[in-house]
Amino acid sequence: MWDHSVDVICVGSGGGGLVAALAAKDAGLEPLVVEKQAHIGGSTAMSGGVVWVPNNPLMRKDGVEDSFEAGMAYLNAVVGTDEPCSPPEKKAAFINAGSEMLQFLIDKGAQLIRCPGYADYYTNHPGGNAIGRAIESVPWDSRQLG
Repeated sequence: MWDHSVDVICVGSGGGGLVAALAAKDAGLEPLVVEKQAHIGGSTAMSGGVVWVPNNPLMRKDGVEDSFEAGMAYLNAVVGTDEPCSPPEKKAAFINAGSEMLQFLIDKGAQLIRCPGYADYYTNHPGGNAIGRAIESVPWDSRQLG
């Protein structure tokens, strides 16, 4: 019988689950992260932990030019504009929320670094960025989580 109540259950300990748990905790809620594997990280760890976010705070801090419009142009060129899979609202939300999420993590003390030279896959497409929009975390000991 289950005898523990929480406010939020985060299924999986990848980037999405852990950021959701941190956001829940920040909002005064009690999260529980459940993971079926022996180690945390999920598919985020399997992919190397790199996230791609246009016009992100680390680019702005380093003076790397980018914009919401360039990110949208790139997504439109690469992902396409066919509804319902890639409506403009979904792409706009990804760009805006991605940047906000990274700033939230930075404000919480996450050590994130830009990956200079990790160019967009298709730099010749509209909005492509040859300098790169990739961000990764500085490695840390997950045992700090408890």
